[in-house]
Amino acid sequence: MKSGIRIAALFAAMSCLLSCSKEGTDIFKGNYSFKTSGNVGVEATFTSGEESSERSFDMQLATEQGQMDIISRSETEVLITMNVLGGDVYTAQAKVQDEVLVLEPYTRYVRLEFPDFGHKNMPVTISGTAERYGDSIIFTLAYSGEYDWEDEDRKLHAEINSSDVRTVARLN
Repeated sequence: MKSGIRIAALFAAMSCLLSCSKEGTDIFKGNYSFKTSGNVGVEATFTSGEESSERSFDMQLATEQGQMDIISRSETEVLITMNVLGGDVYTAQAKVQDEVLVLEPYTRYVRLEFPDFGHKNMPVTISGTAERYGDSIIFTLAYSGEYDWEDEDRKLHAEINSSDVRTVARLN
């Protein structure tokens, strides 16, 4: 009789835990503090007059931090807003698939410095995924993009060929 009561109590406890767990977008929704850092690999072609050279760079991105809100749009879709401290505001859309947040690609500008050409605001397309660990979400991001610039006698063509970028968001 005691074992029957224990089994019933165990089933009741498990049912409560399963019914109380978050599913879909509820896993991610909330207000977070975030920080983004990483680097991109860039292949660049520099042209000055008749001379041309190709170079590869591993460029560190400026670290960004601020506030992030993840807002549920449906049972499987969210809107992510990122308000960078002292900077811009970005939005992205994502879908929840098997407890993983999958970002829909979006475009923004990233400031990169090229030798002899200075800082350039390069358009990049960002995609990636995120997973929740306790009160944190870790985003693994992929950056891609091309950039062309020229003045009277100089040209620059740059293309991102690799990236290693992470965002860590902690629930407020």
